[in-house]
Amino acid sequence: MIRFLLDIRFFKNKLKKIFFIFINFNFLKGYLNLVFPLLELSELLKKLPKIDNCIDIGSNKGQFLMIFRKYFSQAKLYSFEPQKKLIKIQKSFLNNSKFYNFCLGNYNGASTFNITERNDSSSLLKPKQFTDTIYRIKKKIKTRVRKLDDVIKLDKNNTNLIKIDVQGYEYQVLLGSKKTLKKIKFIIIEISSDKNYYKEFDKAKTLSFLNANNFRLKKIYNKTYNGNSWQADFLFINKNKNLK
Repeated sequence: MIRFLLDIRFFKNKLKKIFFIFINFNFLKGYLNLVFPLLELSELLKKLPKIDNCIDIGSNKGQFLMIFRKYFSQAKLYSFEPQKKLIKIQKSFLNNSKFYNFCLGNYNGASTFNITERNDSSSLLKPKQFTDTIYRIKKKIKTRVRKLDDVIKLDKNNTNLIKIDVQGYEYQVLLGSKKTLKKIKFIIIEISSDKNYYKEFDKAKTLSFLNANNFRLKKIYNKTYNGNSWQADFLFINKNKNLK
């Protein structure tokens, strides 16, 4: 029965993506590069107020930014992705955007980025050796690492959002963003129950950090299971009532 329900949800999402393509031809160059919207987050995005700035950390091919742009056509986008060819794809269909071809972390320096068989599983951290080939490293590249606090200066009078999906490196990204977080109203962060990478911090450490920095969990979206494991997108909101 569970498998049947999962199959229904799979085909329902496929139909939604086909419909999205037909009514949003402004993303045609993205489709031609096999970029399709992260529709799973539509429910989350359409409930948010007007967003002025969106920082996508670990933007990959721009799947999130594509669906974000549908709901917030005038927002300024900041895209962080260490893979140069993926930044090139994003530039083909995203306007009013700034692109950064490096990683974010808790220091300024350089590191090695591991590109895996399934591109969106790539990480600064080394994947553990699973039988699942999506985590198999196919290429390593050198990349710069910067603290977000040293890269972007936001206006606290704007409504700002950060999305983080960096495959186990979320805690380090947050450490390098302490000043910026004071001006952030919403955070969307992917959290998994498993540690799929070496030197990956436990999710409890990430949640504790966000709580200590004045963020509360608003809702959990897009929760998916693989046996006893799960991953989901957590929406946090800044508790500072003086923040727009």
